[in-house]
Amino acid sequence: MPRYVYECESCGKVFQVAHSIKERLEECECNGVLRRLPSMPTIVKQADKTAAQKVHKHIEEAKRELALDREKKRRGE
Repeated sequence: MPRYVYECESCGKVFQVAHSIKERLEECECNGVLRRLPSMPTIVKQADKTAAQKVHKHIEEAKRELALDREKKRRGE
């Protein structure tokens, strides 16, 4: 899904959002008007996918370890 950079004309907040090409954000949290800023497309190479998969795997393993630790503390182990 493409990522777009928006800037609020009222508060000046700049943020990135992923959404369909048909979608367009128009209003900020402060009710200000948003404008989409030009940005370069992100190109993902195969090597990047492999690195991302490794990071994702590491994060999932860390989540499992934290869940086990919480369960042990809950049981008083």
